[in-house]
Amino acid sequence: NTYSDIQVEIINSEALTNQGKVYEVLNDSNVVDVTVSGKRSVIDSLNKENIKATADMTQMTDVNTLTISFMTNKNYNQLESIAGDHNVVQLDIENRVEKHLPIEVEVTGEPAEGYIIGDQTTNQNTVRVSGPESVVDTITSAKCSVSVAGRSSDISSSADINLYTADGKIVEHDNLTTNISSINVTVGILATKAVNIVYSLSGEPEEGYAVDGEPEADRKAVEVAGRSAMIDSVRSIVIPPEELDINGKSENYVAKIDLNQYLPNGVRLVTDEANGFDGKVNVTVNIVPIVKKEFDVPMENLQVINVPDGYDAEILLESNGNEDKQDNKKVTLKVETKGIEHFYEGVEGSSLTGV
Repeated sequence: NTYSDIQVEIINSEALTNQGKVYEVLNDSNVVDVTVSGKRSVIDSLNKENIKATADMTQMTDVNTLTISFMTNKNYNQLESIAGDHNVVQLDIENRVEKHLPIEVEVTGEPAEGYIIGDQTTNQNTVRVSGPESVVDTITSAKCSVSVAGRSSDISSSADINLYTADGKIVEHDNLTTNISSINVTVGILATKAVNIVYSLSGEPEEGYAVDGEPEADRKAVEVAGRSAMIDSVRSIVIPPEELDINGKSENYVAKIDLNQYLPNGVRLVTDEANGFDGKVNVTVNIVPIVKKEFDVPMENLQVINVPDGYDAEILLESNGNEDKQDNKKVTLKVETKGIEHFYEGVEGSSLTGV
């Protein structure tokens, strides 16, 4: 009778593993079909569970094969013969090596609207991998994955560790072992809020120059994140005047300001490095020359106010004897002004008034 798919038991394997080596069975050579011959009464008394096949690691040949021994645990001495369809186990022998890898946490999914992913902590940050040298050498990273989809509060869970090659393929092998198979991961979930940035200046430009308008920043508002109780107290990010010191400047002044240093503890910026925002803003203060211009203001544009009760008032003009003192429409007052050039657009003497 022939019994199919008998598993060969490899004994004394420590003879090899104690040398710092590992083995892999090739070509399924540790599975054999065993044929037993003998009297019908003997054969009829046997079943597959009675058939035993062993290979002794201490008897390994120079070509890395083990001879298979066959027997039964019942009526063995009454058999005429017992043999397999092949009689050796073929092995691939390699050195066992170890590698320590940092464990990367991959967070998948998006939290609930108005929340972002915060810090990630683990109870262990490295894994020790051991196995055949040819397999271990292909492993470049160890990762575990945690989903935060739809979450608005912190999440803690156990995450399985997977081993990867450089091109992102999972590495699995019977002789590959790790000192841990999973880790505990905690992912913080933070609330977000939009706040304005408040800029102010210190110092005065060089004489003859003035600041033209408010400071121009590439961001006037940002998003901050933190525990709800913390960000509720943040109304704005106030940049101190000394960050924009224009004292003695006679041309445009540009400052690069790191907003992170002006946030309270427990609050962080929602950065977007993919779009070039790393928490730093560029602020430009426009400094331009002051110009002087004279205007002829008609005297009729002047008025007197707050005249005491019971009194009248009029503006008396000095005359060189040629003007009509009573015709203010013909008399003008020369007014000197100074300011920023573009603010003069559309300004004429006739549009100026005096009080």
